[in-house]
Amino acid sequence: MVKIISLILCLLFLNACKSDAKNLEQNTTNLEQNATKLEQNSSKSINLTPQNKEELILLLKENKGLYLGDINTSKITDMSDLFAEVFAKELEAQYIHYYPRIKVENDYFNGIEKWDVSGVENFKDTFAFLENFDQNISSWDTSSAKTMERMFYGAKNFNQNINDWDVSKVENMNAMFLEAITFNQPLDKWDVSKVESMEGIFYHNKVFNQKLNTWNTKNLTDTSFAFASASSFNQDLNSWDMSKVENTSYMFYEASKFNKALNKWNMSKVKNMEYMFYKAV
Repeated sequence: MVKIISLILCLLFLNACKSDAKNLEQNTTNLEQNATKLEQNSSKSINLTPQNKEELILLLKENKGLYLGDINTSKITDMSDLFAEVFAKELEAQYIHYYPRIKVENDYFNGIEKWDVSGVENFKDTFAFLENFDQNISSWDTSSAKTMERMFYGAKNFNQNINDWDVSKVENMNAMFLEAITFNQPLDKWDVSKVESMEGIFYHNKVFNQKLNTWNTKNLTDTSFAFASASSFNQDLNSWDMSKVENTSYMFYEASKFNKALNKWNMSKVKNMEYMFYKAV
């Protein structure tokens, strides 16, 4: 009788072991499947090749610690207001200021020099309000760019050499370096022959003093506020083609050091010269 009971207990134990083994095997399989699904979901959620600006903004918003050099931006054609959109909440609280500030540290932008921007046509406000931004983006291919309006507006620490940029298709440079109060790099290699407006391009840049006499300005129509409050600027501009310019108002307003001859300028089409040299030398 004792042997029979022992045999029954042994069989029950073996069955229990088999059942536990099956459960363990099933649990292991489930874990492996879940891990695979998690890996698949993770790879799906982080798409490092955004197809447009909206996808790029979403990627940057949802992955604040992402190394920017890992992002493939070759499909992007529009980078206007890029970081203003990414840090929109910070900006919304600052509308009362003359210009708002995005105080994210410069290290956040590490790797941005690797971005493929060869297809980007719109750089309007791309780095606007980024007061700490100062990455070396000198190697960017900007050959498709058509507008750089306010590109570095308020980027008060930016001072990188971008003289090798291809700006030959750019038509709008309005306020490009407005309030970029540290920028003082050569730009004499730029082909600005298609630029129509430079309104406020160096407005409130109190340190810029580089040669611009090589610029071909044959299509310029608006130079208002171009050097307003650019209190260090005193370079020869007499070779500029002003034959199409209609507005030169406030062009040298408070440009307190500017004292160069402009006698070769053709001003025949100018309609507005209001305060052109007000408070200049």
